[in-house]
Amino acid sequence: YITILPIGPFGRPLSDLDSTEINFLIADIMKHLKVSNHNWLVAGTSMGGFAAYNFACARPELFEGIITFPGGIRDNVVSEKWKNYKILLAHGELEETNWLEMIQSTKTKLNGNVKSVEVFTIEGQGHIISPEYNIDKVYRKFFIADQ
Repeated sequence: YITILPIGPFGRPLSDLDSTEINFLIADIMKHLKVSNHNWLVAGTSMGGFAAYNFACARPELFEGIITFPGGIRDNVVSEKWKNYKILLAHGELEETNWLEMIQSTKTKLNGNVKSVEVFTIEGQGHIISPEYNIDKVYRKFFIADQ
């Protein structure tokens, strides 16, 4: 996996990048790292969750799924190319109401337009997941059916 920090190559948060900037970043990743040109999974936390949807919209053919902790689709439009996407909308049990509303709105927009969409509550956590939490509990939900 590749970890990209919240500030992108243009000195702005990844959630603020436009499709040209996203394509530049993806091209740079593909140039410098040994990656395929399909079946990517994008995950993000909070504003990174917004960025995850921006990346999927900019290059839908690259991805097979999105995991957010939390995040939302906001004004992005679901592409026909998303029909095989698996989406996991994770959030802390102690999450703020506005994020929970965004998760539900995102789920509504995705239902029927993607392979699967699931909301997963992370017990005992708030908006930011503590380092002590075993984040594999969330990732396993994506990679192993019926967890």
